[in-house]
Amino acid sequence: CVNGSYSYNCNVTIEGNTTTGSGIIYLTNATVKVNTSSVIGSSSKANKSANGGAIYVNSGTLEVGASTFTNNEATNGGAIYLKSGTVSINSSSAKFASNKATATSTTNGGGAIFIAGGTLTLTSGSIETNTARNGAGVYVSAGTFTMSRESHSAESVPKKYSASCLRW
Repeated sequence: CVNGSYSYNCNVTIEGNTTTGSGIIYLTNATVKVNTSSVIGSSSKANKSANGGAIYVNSGTLEVGASTFTNNEATNGGAIYLKSGTVSINSSSAKFASNKATATSTTNGGGAIFIAGGTLTLTSGSIETNTARNGAGVYVSAGTFTMSRESHSAESVPKKYSASCLRW
């Protein structure tokens, strides 16, 4: 849990963690920069949690640079769950791929990112091959989502559900 402090992660790999709560990294009133890092899982070492498979932003600021989020899993927000605060993704090398939201409700999802409140700004990076019932890339329940110069492709959504890469 990062609370009230400034953290900077560089050349870090976070892998194979599980929590019954929210987020392997849980931010409250903090500023965290994740740059040149990997937050990854595999079929046997996935980062898993209830909300935000890798990171849960309760409040504060998360800045994502040239980092990779792959094979993370949560009920909502396979990689990141934003409750309140600010998340900015601003590197063409930022990649969200093969993350999974396992929620089955029609009001939940976000294979890569779930926004329950706060502000997400995506100015560069890629969101691809993530899986969710709704919003395989990004699901916006409330809050603000701004996107430019992005790329996304081949989001995996079961055919029986009417969702796409982005849902709000």
